[in-house]
Amino acid sequence: MKNFFLLILLNVMTAVATAVSLPTQVLAQHTTHFSQRHGLTQISGEFVRMIDDDEFILNTANGQIVVEADSRRLRAINLTPGERIIVNGRYDDDEFDGYVLIRENGESFVIRD
Repeated sequence: MKNFFLLILLNVMTAVATAVSLPTQVLAQHTTHFSQRHGLTQISGEFVRMIDDDEFILNTANGQIVVEADSRRLRAINLTPGERIIVNGRYDDDEFDGYVLIRENGESFVIRD
């Protein structure tokens, strides 16, 4: 009988410890996301389409985002819908300012002056 109560107590303590530690893990993930949005970072996905001379839509694992770049440099690359690319840059409100674009074959392009 004593072992039964010890087992129940151990299970309750484990559940409480797990519940208490969970918010810390979630906060750490949120902090990482915050720092990525305010510094240089890298996003990847499929090119969807141009929406302006200097903007295109990139379909990432987290949804679609508008990437802004220099129009002259962007036109010279001639992206194809569905093409997988990586873009280095930084978040700027609801857009992403792209600096370097990398094709799947490793070919890279500076896309901002």
